[in-house]
Amino acid sequence: MSAKRGVLALAAALLLLACGCAGEQASAQSTAQLRALKPVEGTVVVTQHAGLYDGYEYFGAFTGDWAFVYSQGQAGYRAAGGEYKPLYTAGADVILQQYQGPADETDLWQRMDWLAGQYAYLPGAAMAPYCADGLWGFCDLNGTPVLEAQFASLAELWAYQETVAPPLPTAEPQQPPEGAETWWEDPADEGFYVLVGEKIRRYNAQGTELTSQPLALLILATDDKGKSTLTITDQDGRQLLQLTSTQPDPLHTDGELRFDGDWFYWKTDEGSVLPCRITVE
Repeated sequence: MSAKRGVLALAAALLLLACGCAGEQASAQSTAQLRALKPVEGTVVVTQHAGLYDGYEYFGAFTGDWAFVYSQGQAGYRAAGGEYKPLYTAGADVILQQYQGPADETDLWQRMDWLAGQYAYLPGAAMAPYCADGLWGFCDLNGTPVLEAQFASLAELWAYQETVAPPLPTAEPQQPPEGAETWWEDPADEGFYVLVGEKIRRYNAQGTELTSQPLALLILATDDKGKSTLTITDQDGRQLLQLTSTQPDPLHTDGELRFDGDWFYWKTDEGSVLPCRITVE
């Protein structure tokens, strides 16, 4: 975790919010006064997707509804609901040819993120990387080519994709509201989230509260015997889920700031990875 993200860690707590970037503590500069609305309505749900990764040699973190999986020479994608889409055959050396970390369980989280990045399913374009005769291109999840395999490596394929894809939106840093102890930028609306007491609220750049879905608080605590307990509550303090493990580094997210439909991963005492998804109803 970077130092910037570490600002949000409160006694090993990770806050789960809408996609954004971790901010800094309030500065001495004056800011807009908060104008609060009524609390938002809705129910936060945490769903455990047990067994999605079972039997696979390699697997990536989910990008949306699909995760890259590989076993016995077959590469494909697994859906959150369990559906499997086989796409192509390739040796393990081909799948991991550009991976710089150790190809074993000692670096599970790093490999998951690398596979998710290199083999990401792009929902906006409905395509994913595929390999044919040693060359790389993009195809849909039925195996129909979208961009014919013509690149010698994944690096070349993604370099080409970056030249044709539109840039991602960014936001200028916003000053936190007066009295806010912890805040996060919201790139989509150029506003910010703040922690007010035990409530998480969302405001625009002028300090007016915006309608938002319910948010959740994730707390990871480890005792002196190395037992870790993960507790997730909604913003009203109701417990949604509790998991325990004695595995080292049992929890993984791709960032502290989470949003409706996003994922976190729990390493069980049996050594398997349990994907869990946060949604709002």
